[in-house]
Amino acid sequence: MATVPNPFGKTVKEPWEDNAYATYTAPGFTWLVLKTYQRPDKENQYSRWFCATQGPGTFGSWELGDGYAKDISGHGTLVAATPEWIEHYGPIVDESLTLGPIDLLTGTVSATGRIF
Repeated sequence: MATVPNPFGKTVKEPWEDNAYATYTAPGFTWLVLKTYQRPDKENQYSRWFCATQGPGTFGSWELGDGYAKDISGHGTLVAATPEWIEHYGPIVDESLTLGPIDLLTGTVSATGRIF
């Protein structure tokens, strides 16, 4: 039986912004995914991704290190990715979605724009 290789198991080279498998953002943070340690179908709550991270404490520089996949994908928004990454981890979120006012009686929110 042939072993299925990890499609993201090879670390990408600089410039990371152009070569990263995926880019996730959250207010004040950017994660560039440079490598994953497990195949997407084998990931669990402890799976790690090797990333270049920029945040308030990096003062505009990129800090290299591992982060939990669930934290990055759970707190960040996927804004750029390779076609293969999208195939395994889902579509890029269109940030043009605009939320309207909250109806306090029903608890609903109106929205305009595209999600995917």
